[in-house]
Amino acid sequence: MVLLPYTSEERERFAELAEIYLSCRAAFRDISTETQAQPVAGSRCERDKRELLAREPPVAETSEQLIPWTTQVYLYAASEHIGGLAALYQAEEVLLSPLVLARSAIENASHTIWILGSAEDSAEDRLARAFLETILGAEQAKMQAGRLRGKDDAEHKSRREFFKRVKEDACATFAEPHQDEHGKPLLHGHQLPNPEQLVMEANHLVSQPLTDELMQGTYGFLSNFVHPTFYALQELFSVEEQDGILVPRLDRDISFHERLAKLVVGPFYHALAYVASYHGWTSKRFEDLNEDIINLLPGIFVAGPSPGPFDT
Repeated sequence: MVLLPYTSEERERFAELAEIYLSCRAAFRDISTETQAQPVAGSRCERDKRELLAREPPVAETSEQLIPWTTQVYLYAASEHIGGLAALYQAEEVLLSPLVLARSAIENASHTIWILGSAEDSAEDRLARAFLETILGAEQAKMQAGRLRGKDDAEHKSRREFFKRVKEDACATFAEPHQDEHGKPLLHGHQLPNPEQLVMEANHLVSQPLTDELMQGTYGFLSNFVHPTFYALQELFSVEEQDGILVPRLDRDISFHERLAKLVVGPFYHALAYVASYHGWTSKRFEDLNEDIINLLPGIFVAGPSPGPFDT
């Protein structure tokens, strides 16, 4: 299939969008390097750890770092997907694949935001949510190892033991986890939302949130490319006549790509702000990133970026 080439204006804008994605990824990596991913004295992260060690019973040693670890890993994953978006726009592979990476980036950022919650939440609230994330991840790892290698394989046995140990740590911290009427884990009053619910909750926290209906529809739209549906795919193309020949044309204009960038950068920026606020991190890299976002994606913030919820 021979497609009509992109215009010089489109290529220039693709390069700028790649630049903003690279700026997001670089900011997270630079800040992690500057801080060595360690909390600042007096930060909410440090206070949470003190509170959890002082409680009765105290948290298991293996769980002391569970909150910062899960949130930083999810944020790292979001930054990797955003780096992938930059590579796609640099290569001008912008029709289909960016939608897949966009959903993944948004979902990972949403997990980070959900675990940390608000300043009103307790350390136990955050730990319970981090446990739920870890338990589900360990269960999935055990399940897939069994399917891939068989239940007698050493890897499956190792993952099964880890899954058991994580649940035991959660039980020792919060007593036996309860389940709702559908058998879904309930820990310290918290349940792990499904991916769509996580994205909906995170949307409420960005500077210019979409309505619930619009966010739900947008998430569904992206999902139709992660889990392919023919109707969505066929709408990517139209046909026009050039010099008596029918030529396929791509139906994604610049405004579409700009909206997609805002949809991704907003949650990522806020997840980064949440993690930084929780750890007490400050860095000029935040100013640099904010300036890049405002210059390359004007209008994404109403009046500058929102501070993290744990800033004092």
